[in-house]
Amino acid sequence: MFVEKLRSALATETGRWNVVHSILGVRTDQAPSTNPPLRCLSSGPSALFFPLMYQGLDVITNKVTAAEQALCPHHLISVLSPLSSNNTVTHFRSVALPIIDRLLGESKLPIIVGGTNYYIEALLWNFLIDKEGKGQEASLKAPVLSSEDESENMENEDCLRKQKWAKREKEGKYADYDSNQLYTLLQKVDPDSAKRLHPKNRRKVVRALQVYDEHGIPMSDIHQAQHKNGNTPGLSGSLRYPHCCIFWMECEQRVLDERLDKRVDEMVANGLVSELCQLQSDYLESVKMQGGEPDYTLGIFQSIGFKEFHDYLTLPADQKELLLDKSVQALKLATRQYARRQLKWIKNRFVHRPGTQVPSVYALDTTDPSQWDEKVFKPAVEVVKAALRGEKPSVQPLTPVTDKSTVHVHNICEVCGGRVFVTLHEWQEHLQSKRHKKMMWRKKEREGTQFTSQENVTVKSLAAANDVWRDTQEYKS
Repeated sequence: MFVEKLRSALATETGRWNVVHSILGVRTDQAPSTNPPLRCLSSGPSALFFPLMYQGLDVITNKVTAAEQALCPHHLISVLSPLSSNNTVTHFRSVALPIIDRLLGESKLPIIVGGTNYYIEALLWNFLIDKEGKGQEASLKAPVLSSEDESENMENEDCLRKQKWAKREKEGKYADYDSNQLYTLLQKVDPDSAKRLHPKNRRKVVRALQVYDEHGIPMSDIHQAQHKNGNTPGLSGSLRYPHCCIFWMECEQRVLDERLDKRVDEMVANGLVSELCQLQSDYLESVKMQGGEPDYTLGIFQSIGFKEFHDYLTLPADQKELLLDKSVQALKLATRQYARRQLKWIKNRFVHRPGTQVPSVYALDTTDPSQWDEKVFKPAVEVVKAALRGEKPSVQPLTPVTDKSTVHVHNICEVCGGRVFVTLHEWQEHLQSKRHKKMMWRKKEREGTQFTSQENVTVKSLAAANDVWRDTQEYKS
C-alpha cells in the first residue's frame, strides 16, 4: 500500500498539497510483486504487461482490489475493453492528461503509477504527434514507388494483399507494401527519419509515412520543432510538468528474477489460465459477429502472456495439459527478458536522457523487503515533501551520464551481408563483435588482401578471433 502510505504521510503537510491520487494505479502492497508508483518507475514490471485500463483481466494485470482503491482515489482503471482497437499510447495520453491537469488545478497531487515506461514518457514530455483527421484525402500526398523500386518485391504482392482486416485497418494503404517498399517510400519523403529507423521496424516506418500523409511535412521536421521549442536535443519536446520527480525502484537482478518467477506462479494459481481462455472466447465471438477471421498477430494478443499461451489456448481441451507447463516456463522467461529491457529503457530514456528538460530520478533499493521503510518509503516521502516545499532533499538523485547509445548514425555493414545499424552505439559494438571480426578476416583471406591501418584498429585481435573460429568451427557462411 505504498501510495496509501504516501498519502497518509503527506497529509501532515500544511498547505495545498495534501491529497494524493493514483493515475493508472497498480498494487503496491508488496515490494516483490509490484510496479511501484511514478512519478514512479519500477525495476520489476507487471508480469504480463496488460494496461490496467482494461476491463476485467484482474489476475493478468494484478489489478488493485476494490478495498485498496477505497484507500486512495484511483483513475483510469477498467475503462477499456481489451478487444478495443483504440488502445494506443496517444489515446492513453489524451485521456490521462485532462485528469492530471484537473487534479493539479484542485491542488491535489497525482502519482502516475507505472509499468509501461513509454506511456509514462508520453505524459511527461510533449513528443507524440496527433492525427489531424484529414482522412483519405491526405493519404493521396504520399508518393508511389517507381517501377524500378518495385521490381524486386512485387512477386510477394498477392500474398501481401491478403493481410488480415485488423492490420489493414491500422496500416491503411500501406498494408499492401512489404517492409523494403515502405522504407524506400520513407527515404523519399522523410530521409532524416529513415536514417533513424531500421528498415525492418515496420510499425515505426508506417507511422512516419502516416504522419507525412496527415500533416504534409516530414515527421523529422515536427520533432525538430519540438526539440527547438523545448530546448531538448535528442529524444523529445518540452517537459510538461517541470516540478515532477521520478522514483525508480531498483532491485538486484537475481532477486528480481526470483520475484518475477514467483509472481507468475501466483497468477497461475489465482486463475490466469481461465482469464486467458475467457479473453480468447470473447475475441472469437467478436470476430464471428463481424464476419472476419481470427488474427493473433496484433493488439493484445502480442502482449507478453497471451503469446506464450497461444498454442495452449488453441489446442483441443484434451490436449491442453501437455503444453501448460511449457507455456508457464515460456512466460517466466519472457517476463524476465522484458524486465531487462525495461531497465535499459529507464537508464537510456530517463536517467541518461539528454537535454535540460529532465526531472530528477531517485533510485530506491527494494531488494530486501525487511528494509522497505528505511530504503524505500522514508526516502520517497522526504523527496516528495521537499519538492512540495520547493526545497532540495538530502536524498541525492542519480547522476546523468552522457550516453552515445541514442546518437543516430546510419551505417550498413556490407561485410556482414548488408546489416543495418541506426545508432552509433550499435555500430561500434558491431565493429568490435566476434562475428564481424570473423567475417572481416574471412573476407581478407578470400581476397588475399592486407588490412589497412584503419582496419587494423577496427579489427584488433583479429588473429585471436580467427583462431577461435578455426578451433570451434563457429563460422557460418
